[in-house]
Amino acid sequence: MRYVSSQTDQPVRFVGLSTALANASDVAAWLGIGKIGLFNFKPAVRPVPCSVHIQGFPQKHYCPRMNAMNKPVFEALLTHASPDLSAEDMHTPPEILNGVYSTCTFSSSSSSSSSSSSSSSSFSSSFSSASSSAGPRRFSPIALRPSLVFVSSRRQTRRTAQELVSLLHTRHEHATDLFLDVRPEEADEFSQTVESVQDASLRTTLHHGVAIHHAGLSPHDRAVSARLFEKGFVRVLVATATLAWGMNLPARLVVVKGTEYYDAETNRYKDFPITDLLQMIGRAGRPQFDSQAVAVIFCHEPKKNFYKRFLYQPFPVESCLLNVLAEHLNAEIVGGTIQTKQQAIEYLTWTYFFRRLTSNPSYYDPSLMIQELTSSFASRGDRLQASAVRQRRAAIAAFVDKAVCEALDELLEASALRLRFPTAEEKSQAVTGGDATQAVAVTRRLRHSADADEQDGEQDEEERGQEARAIRAELSALSEEKKPARRGRGRKTCEGRDIFEEEDDGPTSLEPVLESTPLGRIACVNYISPKSAKMLSDALRPAQAEEENRRLSFVDIVKLLADVPEYKQMPVRHNEDNLNADFSAICPYPIDASTVNSPHTKTFLLFQAQMFQLPVPIADYNTDLKSALDNAMRILQAMLDICTEEAQLRYALDVILLFQCLIQATHPARSSLRALKHLRSAEPSRLRRLSCLGIHSLPFLVEHKCPAAVLLKAGFTDKHTHEICEELKKFPRLRVSTRLFVKEAEGASDDEAVFEHSPPQPLRQGDGREGETLVHTVRPGADLHLEVSLKYSNLPPQVAFTPNFHKQKTAGWFLLLGDADEDVDELIALRRVHLHSGKTQASFEFSAPDVGGASFLLTLFVCSDTYFGLDQEIELCIRTEATGDIDEAPREI
Repeated sequence: MRYVSSQTDQPVRFVGLSTALANASDVAAWLGIGKIGLFNFKPAVRPVPCSVHIQGFPQKHYCPRMNAMNKPVFEALLTHASPDLSAEDMHTPPEILNGVYSTCTFSSSSSSSSSSSSSSSSFSSSFSSASSSAGPRRFSPIALRPSLVFVSSRRQTRRTAQELVSLLHTRHEHATDLFLDVRPEEADEFSQTVESVQDASLRTTLHHGVAIHHAGLSPHDRAVSARLFEKGFVRVLVATATLAWGMNLPARLVVVKGTEYYDAETNRYKDFPITDLLQMIGRAGRPQFDSQAVAVIFCHEPKKNFYKRFLYQPFPVESCLLNVLAEHLNAEIVGGTIQTKQQAIEYLTWTYFFRRLTSNPSYYDPSLMIQELTSSFASRGDRLQASAVRQRRAAIAAFVDKAVCEALDELLEASALRLRFPTAEEKSQAVTGGDATQAVAVTRRLRHSADADEQDGEQDEEERGQEARAIRAELSALSEEKKPARRGRGRKTCEGRDIFEEEDDGPTSLEPVLESTPLGRIACVNYISPKSAKMLSDALRPAQAEEENRRLSFVDIVKLLADVPEYKQMPVRHNEDNLNADFSAICPYPIDASTVNSPHTKTFLLFQAQMFQLPVPIADYNTDLKSALDNAMRILQAMLDICTEEAQLRYALDVILLFQCLIQATHPARSSLRALKHLRSAEPSRLRRLSCLGIHSLPFLVEHKCPAAVLLKAGFTDKHTHEICEELKKFPRLRVSTRLFVKEAEGASDDEAVFEHSPPQPLRQGDGREGETLVHTVRPGADLHLEVSLKYSNLPPQVAFTPNFHKQKTAGWFLLLGDADEDVDELIALRRVHLHSGKTQASFEFSAPDVGGASFLLTLFVCSDTYFGLDQEIELCIRTEATGDIDEAPREI
């Protein structure tokens, strides 16, 4: 944003919030924030004092260590979140203690509680409303104070919650209300809210006062857990680390159960960043309610001293841009911000990565450590010191240049980028004012940097600003040396000079122009890596099918979707390779037995579980399936864009079919009638009876004038018939009409062109009789304009009917125009439309063949992106006039 601001001279204001940082001045300078706008506090500065307890566990392996932490977590809850009841009170039956409520809210002092005669006295807050108009809510003295338990995975949230409930009933059978505070008048409403929860594990633990929160739950379930905990009805919330950043749910006690998380890409457990732990600890303590807070950290024993030492000495924030630099450069090239390599380097100098590289170069490249050591030992003489500083700057400049070249080469290898010679106009601009323009841009950049340094006002910041400017000068000199100065066809690389794909008239000193390719744009728009786009393009292009002498089947398309690099992050946990092997035995599509521990194989099995509605081995697979489906939508859209670019009609139809199957939880061999409630598990005899009555698929029943009568004849009960008819109202009834226009004004520009409607004519047979086929007769090479009108004959709901998909979705339609002949299989154009107002229009423009007397048949496919079995096909027969034909006046059909 600051780079764009420097180019447009329009200032941008940033407001940033974070945990305590060791290098807050670096972040502020990167954002352009001066000394006046920077506020940095130590981690120990808190509105509520917090005591941190760290306990180590010696178990070597992760799972036994997590199991060993369950009882200590429960003990920590009793020790640090207890309402200060005596041991005698802990064994008192709950019906005796239910009459005693604290008159204050979340006070840490139990001495301020006063007794009242009954549990129903002066409860003022409504359960369903966030406001409490009649006063603060009163809480039971037997219930614990609100506590958060952070775990590393979704599986651990469920297991930890279940263990806490089990320990509660095992060790305190007379005080089972420790985690729950629901008064008698709230019981009915609480039960109704809990019963509305979809997740079975969460529904069970909520009844005992323990909530679960993670990204795998539905939005409704997450909202219920957060609301019940915030209001104080449940006193323990077990959540993943993402809750520490995403929601504001403070508590008296925070327990961090384990400081490691599983990294699917490296297939090992990694430590949480210190900033994440600080964020979790920061949830302890509620201002205005608590006078003190407690945080308990359970970790591996060898790491205990590390956390004791560095927990309140945070590390500086470093950049991770280098790992995804190619994706960022691709996005900027597609957007037109970057057009040359020099601009890419200039863009990189505006990033936080560049600022940290100049301050801590050895973190990003160990080879730069030698230059750091040389520079530090060169203080013995001014001349030696100046030489060492120059060497250090040159090394950093070379590293930046190499990083940009490698990123651009990666885009070239992925066919997301192409290089070309500057045009004559670009050359003339460069000769007359290009260098001046670049000098102005560099001057503007240095001025902004100087302004930021001047606002900062600190000596070390000024030195770092001078260092950055010196390195930028080195980069400019290095770029001048690497500018191509000879012509010729060379290799596609940014490292050397031979980078062009065509000949030039003479030597030039201009840089090659970076242009995005269709694959680069597809990767950028659909948020996938250029490598993924390249892999999909290689698999879906026509040459691939010819080499293998076969076309990709629907199963191959599903396997291709599961094999994209985006699914490398799919976790394969301990012992899940054995679960995958057992689960594959009931899946219809086979897998390679040697790849059961692969995340791509697991994703392939999860897709089959969705399409065939198979029971998954464990509950964790349900949450993994939701993540796989979320990624599948954008990857399938990218596959469809690639099919359009490659003009592959059948592959595009298969991709759309996979869209429908994943959303409706069905497969191509299944009847579309199975989408209805009482037909999903109906016996085949019922479907055969419907077929005898003329209902062969879902459209026949949706469009039937009296579906209830047909269902009753098929043997369905009145209740089931009514429920099926109610579901039929949710399906759209789409009406499609087409009109073909011919461009009449020859030689006119596109803006002046006039299109005249060409109605279809009956095709005359050899004996003079009129046939049933309707054709459009046009002149050879005519420009054609096809107008498609879509309209709903009913009023379907805005939200599509997707009972087996985990998210709400609005229905859209794909319009594909192509030649469906097996020998041709050409996709001419594709459109995606939505009928928000119940109707819409789309248009296609194409040309007729140049050969006279030829006929060709095009098909317009109208496919739903949500519903299975509601697709339509419209054929368009077009004939070109032969030389000497006598045009007959067309008549409307």
